[in-house]
Amino acid sequence: MKKSRITLLSIVLSLTMVLGLASSAMALDTSYSSIFPIGKDTTYFQVDGTNSSGPQSVHYVEYQPNSSVTPIIAYGNSLYGKSTITYVADFLEKSGKKVIAGINADFFDTTTGIPIGIVINEGVFISSNLGSPAIGFKADGSAIIGTPANAMYLKGENGGTLRVSCFNKGRSKYNVCLYDENYGTSTKTTTQGTNIILERVDGEELVVNGDVKLRVVSITENTTEAAAIGKNQMVLTASADCQTDIVSPFSVGEIVTFSVDAEESDWDDVMYAVGGKVMLDNGAVDVTGSPTGINPRSAVGIKSDGTVVLYEVDGRQSGFSVGMTMNQLANEMLSLGCVDAINLDGGGSSAIIVQRTGEDSYGVVNSPSDGSLRKCANYIMLVNNQTANGKMTNLGIYPEYKYVMKNSSTKLRVKAADASYYGVANPTDVNYSVISSSGSIDGNKFVAADTNGTAVIQAESNGALGKQNIFVVAGISSMTVVKSGNTTAVSSLNPDAETQVSLDISKVSLNGKAVQPDDGAVKWSATIGTIDSQGNYTAPKTAGTGEITVSYGNYVKTIPVTVKSTKLEANTLDTLVADFEKAKEFNISDGALSLNGNYGNYHNGYQALQVDYNMESGTAELSYKGNNSAVGNAKKIYGWFKGDGTGVKVTALFADSRDNRLTAAMSGGLSGKDYLQCVGNIPENAEKFIGFLLTKGSNTKGTIYIDQIVMSGKYSADTVYPSVTITKCPESVSAGSAASVIANISDSNGTVAVAESGIKAYVDGKEIAFTYNAETGNIAFNTANLQQGIHRVTVEATDVFGNITRKSADINVGSAASVFADTTGHWAAPYIGFVADRGIVKGENVGGKNYFNPNRNLTRAEFAVIMARFLDLSGGGSLPYADKASIKSWAADAVEALYKAGIMTGSEMGGKVYFYPNQPITRQEVMTVISKSLQSGYYVENHNFADLASIPAWSLPHINKLVSLGIVGGYADGTILPKNNITRAEIAKIVYGLF
Repeated sequence: MKKSRITLLSIVLSLTMVLGLASSAMALDTSYSSIFPIGKDTTYFQVDGTNSSGPQSVHYVEYQPNSSVTPIIAYGNSLYGKSTITYVADFLEKSGKKVIAGINADFFDTTTGIPIGIVINEGVFISSNLGSPAIGFKADGSAIIGTPANAMYLKGENGGTLRVSCFNKGRSKYNVCLYDENYGTSTKTTTQGTNIILERVDGEELVVNGDVKLRVVSITENTTEAAAIGKNQMVLTASADCQTDIVSPFSVGEIVTFSVDAEESDWDDVMYAVGGKVMLDNGAVDVTGSPTGINPRSAVGIKSDGTVVLYEVDGRQSGFSVGMTMNQLANEMLSLGCVDAINLDGGGSSAIIVQRTGEDSYGVVNSPSDGSLRKCANYIMLVNNQTANGKMTNLGIYPEYKYVMKNSSTKLRVKAADASYYGVANPTDVNYSVISSSGSIDGNKFVAADTNGTAVIQAESNGALGKQNIFVVAGISSMTVVKSGNTTAVSSLNPDAETQVSLDISKVSLNGKAVQPDDGAVKWSATIGTIDSQGNYTAPKTAGTGEITVSYGNYVKTIPVTVKSTKLEANTLDTLVADFEKAKEFNISDGALSLNGNYGNYHNGYQALQVDYNMESGTAELSYKGNNSAVGNAKKIYGWFKGDGTGVKVTALFADSRDNRLTAAMSGGLSGKDYLQCVGNIPENAEKFIGFLLTKGSNTKGTIYIDQIVMSGKYSADTVYPSVTITKCPESVSAGSAASVIANISDSNGTVAVAESGIKAYVDGKEIAFTYNAETGNIAFNTANLQQGIHRVTVEATDVFGNITRKSADINVGSAASVFADTTGHWAAPYIGFVADRGIVKGENVGGKNYFNPNRNLTRAEFAVIMARFLDLSGGGSLPYADKASIKSWAADAVEALYKAGIMTGSEMGGKVYFYPNQPITRQEVMTVISKSLQSGYYVENHNFADLASIPAWSLPHINKLVSLGIVGGYADGTILPKNNITRAEIAKIVYGLF
């Protein structure tokens, strides 16, 4: 990199920029920008926009060098170690400096916190640069970017000379290191080597192109102890395997001179310096050797007029800010007018603090990708050297929302600062005006017109001025609809006839940025009932289905509406003949019957009727022994049949009032081996169902399965799922209290009641009694007194055709103490505690403490044990696995149990079946096993995952099932990541969702 000396050409911000609030031209497609003057010739910009990678949230500070505001480098108490940006800023303020902005700086050793590049602090040479580019700040605040070449030597009075590789860096076998007290209280070196203690004999500061004199105090060879660094001492050290001899050039008592020589005189008067990686060199993009990928980024650059730009872009936050590539970042700096720039540490390290206009102190203005501030090596800070005068001069405008919709409004407020940018009392009398774009002022509100674009707002009070932008959006990317006075999102409506529901919009956003919600700014419409321009909905007099549509720009949100009659009708059309969940319900003339609950052999619920037939005579008869034989008004008989590929035919048998035998051929036939719903027309004079006649196909003996036999007055099978809505369930109660729960259940689009026998309610997985009003569809129950922790309420409704709907809600009861030493504060702690309390998961005892290891990948053996405990299954029988010898004894019974149940059957490889007990289990494998363990009959949606193409056919239906039930969720970017491993924390959350 060529050296680049930048001098200050101007100390006045562009009048156009200040008065017009237009940020510098950017390659970023900007949707919004705000501006806050924060110090003399120092301005903070916040920019939202998009580029080819996606949405971006940018923060940058432009500083024109002046004596009132100066840049410094800061890193806490010592070079060794790491600190957050707020810790370092607080450290500076305690020392009397007023911090108004700061950004993370150099790359560093993540273990020690030692920066990679040079450090100069208050003119003192603190750490060498190891050939890295750097930015330096001079006493007048002007900046220089280049690669300072530091040649460091120790020269003894007896003629010995030694080149020092690095100063205050980590020691290795390739370098000779010198340390002083800026590094820390010791060298931190514990591998074998040599330490030479040197003591200062002059009072000179160590500077670039300067030297200091020291006396050799001691030489210790072949030591593994870190050498203490005393006051006014330095320690010369090299590891035992270093090729350089550091002992022979010097002797104890000898005076030596340590000199730091720089080839470039430009760095002689640098007061502060910090390293980075080259990005712009004399206006040319150069990202050689810089980090790759799309990530959060930080940078510092210099414009041709000497203006310094501190730049940060957030990342790794889909829908909000994805981050940039190094090339994109370099071009952004170039578009801002920078001619030289270096890339600073990015990713989770990227952080920027700013004291905005009128605020009393700085704050973190970006969104760190780790979710919190990372501890880093050092920071570039801007400090305000002026003193407060208390006279209001500047106003910062803070809209309640930066983004608003057309024809909507948002509140305005100001914060005041004096001429030195220190906060003063906010004025009570403020005059607002719109000085560009369309819109108007109503008191302290900005009212948008019917056009989109940027509106510039001006505030004035007693001669103090301020300006700010508000962006009127043409479209939005997300919106939530709620009932008035409620915060829970409305996904569907089930009102009674002629009732009214008031709806509001909330949580409106554009690319992850909040937009002012306004019910009157969106367009409301309804295909059933009526809705006005403010979202007030009125249901019609008659029951039916339709939808409410809420739209703004190209964004449309649809809410299904099922209007119920005020009184649900009893289901008089359908009769459940047999579902085989508790009894076989039939006898067979030739063969044997049993209930089978193995996965794949049932169609609805948990089990089906297994028919092992022996038709030596050509037929076998199944005679019905159940209690629901009366035909009544039924016209059709439906049933699910799974054949064995032999072509068995099925005929339904009925009897009239005189017990004459009547027949109804079941459509479809059993030529295949998959479940098929067969239907037969019930004879006109039939009064009771008496069974089925099986007629043999190609084989005399075989096995078929039968499930969910229904007689119905409907002319097609019922495919409408029951509606379940938990209408009352507290989000939290106090420990030791019970919770009152109400749910509403209906069928046939809100017109028909579900039989009480088809309704179940659970609290923490245990079935609980309830009261039921079949006319309204309401069930009500109280939980037992709840102990601390999270609790789950689940309501299920099953109609006669076996269609199941399940809804759940959580109740938080304080915060239960963790039984594990490593889960306190973990996001999954409530779920881990829940499943641990029920003996489903267990930890590992180490040193008398119980550890869960929440972030460790879950193995296949561990998962088998968890599922066997959850399902209360026991093993038995042999396993076909070629690697069964590697299954530990603690997992063997569980593996057998899941194999026996047909829900975890291993993988075939080279003609053999393997279980791979110690391998991590993937998300798709977990979802497949859990799906197989659940009853059948739930509504399953075919989800259009962003990574759908990567999902194998064998796991897709199971993934769709668990996502449809809300047991597993996808990611914000629309992916499901089926091949990712599952952690122990994640499985606790998933298992909790099964209760």
